[in-house]
Amino acid sequence: MPQAITLQAASVPVPGEVSIPLDYSQHDFQFTRRWFRNRNQSTWSTFLKPKFHGVRMDWPVKMIQIGIFEGMDLIWCLQNILTHPDSQVLAIDPWQETTKLQQFYMNGVEDRARHNLAPWASKVSIIKGFSQDILAMDGILDEIGADPADLIVIDGDHNAAPVFRDAELALACSKSGTW
Repeated sequence: MPQAITLQAASVPVPGEVSIPLDYSQHDFQFTRRWFRNRNQSTWSTFLKPKFHGVRMDWPVKMIQIGIFEGMDLIWCLQNILTHPDSQVLAIDPWQETTKLQQFYMNGVEDRARHNLAPWASKVSIIKGFSQDILAMDGILDEIGADPADLIVIDGDHNAAPVFRDAELALACSKSGTW
């Protein structure tokens, strides 16, 4: 019989787990939420960075980020994975009201995201809109001068059907070996 996993056991670090924090000396970042730091920073530090470290640092990494919010996870990627001067990101977010966050708050979220990502303006193409609409556009990568993606992060709508559609559309913007 399988053993039940308790909440305490689920939060025990894996062997070799690391957590690389953001380098706050690079900019006066403005964050109101710490979702990335609290949920994904150690996972990305432990598993994602090693995948792109070493030989992949010798050439530009191309990334698509669906769902930016205030940009914390994208900034982590810019500081730790997209370090080549020619790395590029297509970042998509509608910054629209949700069942949890009103439009007034989301307008501030967009402002903070644009402020937080400003140091990487030459690497990041921010498009405000719904990912299903943007990624379905013919030639979207050509339009922004991007190559197929090496890395795709889908963290927009958290409902099954839109996530599946994002994955389908993002697959068309990827190449063999994309993570």
